[in-house]
Amino acid sequence: MLEDGGPHAATTERLVAAARAHGLMTVVHAAAADTYALAVASGADVITHVPLGRPDAFGATVESVRLLHRAGVPVPAGTDANDAGGVPFGPRHGESLHHELELLVRAGLSTAEALRAATALPARHFRLPDRGAVAPGPRADLALVDGDPIADIRATRAIRRTAGTPPAPGGAR
Repeated sequence: MLEDGGPHAATTERLVAAARAHGLMTVVHAAAADTYALAVASGADVITHVPLGRPDAFGATVESVRLLHRAGVPVPAGTDANDAGGVPFGPRHGESLHHELELLVRAGLSTAEALRAATALPARHFRLPDRGAVAPGPRADLALVDGDPIADIRATRAIRRTAGTPPAPGGAR
């Protein structure tokens, strides 16, 4: 977690190198411009935010996502949902993903790309080969919706029914 007062550059680089030496992936939470730059410089595998900058700079964030996407940088969906008190913004678990899909489309992703950003793309980048596809064999959590999310991404909000793969023994999914 690279936030104000978090690890400095040398420590971050050593942590990333040590994780890589053990075959582990590094996922870095970096929401400010300087910590985002540190995460990039450290060689982290995944950075969980696009820097917001100033609290009134939301348009710049949308533009950053647009530019990253145009440059071919993978942009998986991830709402950072939480219910912790004292945080500036607490997206609600589950429903916040629908809003994020709409924002990804606003940032220039096609509706199909936005849907992949919430399914196959995170599965691939988080090295979860048993997820992210509707096919025989992989685990699946499905949401059947009224409407066509390819025509209008807001159709994901009209959930008719859900179904999922039962938890593995021991409760792990």
